[in-house]
Amino acid sequence: MPLTLSKAPHILIKNSPGYFSYSDVDFVILKPQMGISTDNKKDADYLRAVSVFLSSSFAQYFLFFQSPSWGVGRSQIYLADLKQIPLPDFSEKQILDLAELQKNLSQLEACTDSSDDVLQSQLDDAIERLFDVPENIGLLVREFMSIRLQLNQGKAKVSAVKMPTEERFQSYGMKLQSELDMFTRGSGVRHKVTVTHSPQMTICSVEFVQSDSTSDVIVEAAQDRHGEFMASIADKAKQQFSQWVYVQRSIRIFDYSKVHICKPSRLIDWTQTQALNDSDDIIAEILSAESTTNEVLQ
Repeated sequence: MPLTLSKAPHILIKNSPGYFSYSDVDFVILKPQMGISTDNKKDADYLRAVSVFLSSSFAQYFLFFQSPSWGVGRSQIYLADLKQIPLPDFSEKQILDLAELQKNLSQLEACTDSSDDVLQSQLDDAIERLFDVPENIGLLVREFMSIRLQLNQGKAKVSAVKMPTEERFQSYGMKLQSELDMFTRGSGVRHKVTVTHSPQMTICSVEFVQSDSTSDVIVEAAQDRHGEFMASIADKAKQQFSQWVYVQRSIRIFDYSKVHICKPSRLIDWTQTQALNDSDDIIAEILSAESTTNEVLQ
């Protein structure tokens, strides 16, 4: 009932763009907004925990794939969408930790100039820690919400297709190296990763080396003498599919004990999530191909 929802503690759910805000102040929630309330003041911490969980990237990721009105144009949430979200059976400790997190984030938002991205990252960090979310799942969700979701708006000029920073290239290389080293663990083979980038094309070279220690990932800008070669690769990887559609492919070159991954210099192609996909592809090639690379791994 509307008057029941107006009593604190309660959660205000704005159906567009889908904010979940806890409040301990009485106010009327008008349609089309929704709310969650309780008659028991002792349940205030539980509502705080629910508001934090629903505000996480994980809940938003779920909504994108379950709600026909979420993430397309203006994100909207309706009662039927809300009822589909699976809530964990919070333990007492999780409720207390999430309630404390909600208070801290609220304080930071009100009293500091912390950006929304920073606050969201802190929230997601806590969710991953408290619910033992696997690292790769957390990575997939975060990068989808912060990078890939931009392409859903049908715009070409977004950060997802801009050139990655040095830090992004470094993160990609370290994740790729970590996954490949895990695959060859115990064999005495490690992977040396070098990322050479230009504005049009980036080449990640993976070399299989006999070593017991992990080498540093090298990120460097392409020299002038490499420019023509990298530009030719970029042209070969691009294909016009129709008048308005172009396909930008990646190229993998196997060179004895090295693998070269050639892709456009776009952020979406050099994320940590993409490093997981690329490592899977390399491992699949190693397992299926009868080449010198296989002999090195043996």
